[in-house]
Amino acid sequence: MGCSEVAVQHKLSHMVVRSLYNVLDWYLTHRGAGEAPLILNYYEMWKSLHKFSVNVSPSGWQALRKIASNMNLNISGGDEGWAFLFSIETYLHMLIRIIALSKLGRSPSDLNTMQGEISSLRNVFEQSIFEWVFEAASDQGLPANLRSDLNASLNTLIMVAYNLNLATVNFDAFREMYQNVVPGDIRRSLGEFYTGEDVVEEVLDAAGLNESAIAAIYNSWKEGRNPLILDPACGSGSFLVRVIHRSFQSLGHKPDVSRFVEEVVVGIDINPFAVEMAKLNVVLAVAEELSRRYGQAAYVPKHIRVYWGDSLALFRVKKNVMNQPTIVVSIPSLTRIIGKQDFELPDPSAFIQLEKLIGVARSCAKKRMSFNDFLRSLSNIVHSSLVNSYASVLGDFYRAVESILQSGNDRLVELLKDSLIVRDLVGKCNYVVGNPPWVRARNLDENVRNTLRSNFDYFREHSAYDPGFKKTSVPFKEQHDYSIAFVERGLELLQFGGVLSYVITSKILRSSYAGKMREDILTKCTVLKLIDYSLKPTRLFLGAVNYPLILALKKEAPQPEHEVDVTVFNTKGDKKTFKVLQRSMPLDLNNKKSPWVLAPQSIIDALHMLASKTSRLGDVYEIHMGVKTSADELYFVEKIVGCNLGVADVELAGGGNAQVEEDLIHVLARGRDLAPYNYTPKQFIIFPHNAGTFEPLWDAGQKAILQALGLLTRKWSINNSGQVLIYECSDRGECNALLGNIQNLANRGGSVKVKLPCYVNHCYSISYGASHIDVSIEVVGGKLRVYVDGLAIPKAPQATSYFMAYLQKLLKRDDYNATLPPWAIFRVSAEKFKSYRIAWQEMVKHIEACSLPVTINTNFNGKSCVKVVVPVTTVYFVVEEVYAKALKLLLYLNSRFARNIIKLWAWSARGGTYRHNAFIMGHLPIPNKLLSCELWSGCTVPSGGAELNEVVAGIAEKSGRLLEQELAEALGLSDEVYEAITGYGEWLNEKAD
Repeated sequence: MGCSEVAVQHKLSHMVVRSLYNVLDWYLTHRGAGEAPLILNYYEMWKSLHKFSVNVSPSGWQALRKIASNMNLNISGGDEGWAFLFSIETYLHMLIRIIALSKLGRSPSDLNTMQGEISSLRNVFEQSIFEWVFEAASDQGLPANLRSDLNASLNTLIMVAYNLNLATVNFDAFREMYQNVVPGDIRRSLGEFYTGEDVVEEVLDAAGLNESAIAAIYNSWKEGRNPLILDPACGSGSFLVRVIHRSFQSLGHKPDVSRFVEEVVVGIDINPFAVEMAKLNVVLAVAEELSRRYGQAAYVPKHIRVYWGDSLALFRVKKNVMNQPTIVVSIPSLTRIIGKQDFELPDPSAFIQLEKLIGVARSCAKKRMSFNDFLRSLSNIVHSSLVNSYASVLGDFYRAVESILQSGNDRLVELLKDSLIVRDLVGKCNYVVGNPPWVRARNLDENVRNTLRSNFDYFREHSAYDPGFKKTSVPFKEQHDYSIAFVERGLELLQFGGVLSYVITSKILRSSYAGKMREDILTKCTVLKLIDYSLKPTRLFLGAVNYPLILALKKEAPQPEHEVDVTVFNTKGDKKTFKVLQRSMPLDLNNKKSPWVLAPQSIIDALHMLASKTSRLGDVYEIHMGVKTSADELYFVEKIVGCNLGVADVELAGGGNAQVEEDLIHVLARGRDLAPYNYTPKQFIIFPHNAGTFEPLWDAGQKAILQALGLLTRKWSINNSGQVLIYECSDRGECNALLGNIQNLANRGGSVKVKLPCYVNHCYSISYGASHIDVSIEVVGGKLRVYVDGLAIPKAPQATSYFMAYLQKLLKRDDYNATLPPWAIFRVSAEKFKSYRIAWQEMVKHIEACSLPVTINTNFNGKSCVKVVVPVTTVYFVVEEVYAKALKLLLYLNSRFARNIIKLWAWSARGGTYRHNAFIMGHLPIPNKLLSCELWSGCTVPSGGAELNEVVAGIAEKSGRLLEQELAEALGLSDEVYEAITGYGEWLNEKAD
């Protein structure tokens, strides 16, 4: 595309997007005017569906704001940002349909013609939420200038397109147009258009979807057996397009290839914009092939099997009270709108086709007909006795359709209809391929999460892998990834012997949440190929940081000696390819939910041998994580500016300054401050905890008052108004209990005075010993609110003023609850500040352990003083009370063996690093001789408790090679196997540097 064409395209796109945004912005500020309720319902539905397929990054929003600025639009954020993104997608949707119409030989000349052509081609163009432009263009409630500008800009776009030969536009040309409009930072947000073609090809190769496989599918189709190749999260259609090209390459001499791909190649996606892109790309792909082979100018498909639906829709057969067969339907993406997880339908084999049933229900609900009128309408199609036998079930279904229509989102019925198509695909697909969305469950709507937990085995409560460590608990279960639901559903969609091939997050290999999925695959499927790209430096998806894996498997139980083809890339981009026994892949052979190990068979065998002869670190020690502030910018101190009369003026790491008492400032230990045998303090932390007991600082009298009132329990939610805390609960009976508690406090020596004036139900000034707070009580809207004013950190007025200024932020921290003072740091315990702490950084290329002192002499504003060393969440450690054991454990953790064997089951992360959290480190094998302190018996342990890091560093430097040899002997490993384990780990992410 030449410079002048690009300039024209930019000008056109800016003009159209600006007019669309201005109209939408007006509707957002005039919600009751004209077609605003209808159009804004489309907009809100679009936003909610984006939760399944879009994760716009901060850089993406920044790119959007820059584009808007170039259009003289000021997009500050919130609804403005989403409305602008919706306007861009609407423009691209119009462009897609204009190109598609041109490909079909139906180029429109104006907006009205375009609307008519689309309506006449509903076999190709289903109703779309982006068709709101047609309603807006004729909306008499819209100001005349906005309506005129909208019509003029859209007609200009159509007219320019009409005068161009868009029939010649191919896939690459459209990709270039798309690139010119959408910045790289948000392309992924608009349908995941750029799944790299190389990756797509590798996924299809891994599935074995080659020329002979396609020929077999074609023959099956010719014989009327209805084979299917499905992408259940097709996005913009990258996989569909490549399957189409492969089909033409394999079957190009057949006259009916285009009809074959129309009927066999199927795509589904929850994102309506992505579906439109996929349809266009399918049209372009087939048109290109027909033009190349037969010179056919226009391609008019009978039907494009790309559906706007939810591939995770579930169907369960049961009998109703009349003993008639029914189907219970659950569609995760519709649960919020319908208001329930499922609804019931008559089994179409005993009633009528679902599409026809939906059509009647939709027509009746749009006319606001009663349920009885709906039944009478059905009786014109089905015998009334049969209708009556299904009356209760039909009522459930009709209410669901009414809920959808009453939400104003008429077009969601299309989503419902297309989702029901999924039922006809279950157990019938020959191949399921694609790139399912990688979305953390916490980013999904709560209703959707609940539906997944209720209906998908891989999301249920006990689906995760529990390592069962004897000492270390792993209480913070990982959030499931949305993608594993597509693995479970993909297996259900396959016929026996069918093949699933996905590019998916590599975390499913090792994360605890994917335990049930791994167990099912190992026992019920034959794994064909695993390609781990997680360390490869080249990004496989444009504009996204990710850790991909290609997983290909066959839906049939594995043979006992089946070997999996495995390819692993390292941080240099080099690869190793090998075969491993499928049954040997679990880290723990006795627990098939455990992580998989991708390494040569000899290494896997050695690992399993070690598991039988050693203990795990998590069985021997409690692995601690450092403390958590959940607001580092308020606690981390970059620099001590000065001190005066016991008050320090500090420069915060997050910017700004604070004045707090010197006694509350201690030394911070972050992961990046740790190195092998060395800890270098660089920052401080405001630590409002007792440096002896490590309990949060809290005025004893104030705490006693709050405890006596019954406020320090988790049943109270807590927020604030200014510097006043507000405890709130919905149990109105608590009010009388609270008043009784106040009286009891007075009877036990507290001073309780009524405070006037009082603008709520009750106001008191309460003292206990030398401590004092003001308490006000209010009952409003069925809730009890208790206002508490005057909380203070004892003997720390400066710190009190500082923290109370950020009260709202402190109370909104995830880990905060009403049992704690607002300034408390989380996960602090005396157990974390004892003896010898052998610590390491969580995120690093290989483990780097040191002894982390509990206290340290530090230079504090020119004077030497003793401060507590406070590790935070990027630091993990174990506590060993015996000096000799601590010395040898530190030596072991820094050994080539320990740091490299961990990589076999650790999660890889950005820059070739690995996570070394409690879950990962807990699996580290510990030689029995190390536990009994017999290993490295030649190491001299200095008397007098010499500084541990210095001592161990000296031993390692002097005798490192001999120590490694003795370690190999203690582990029962030959030199060859020991070197294979350490060498493989170093190849993964060290030798590539």
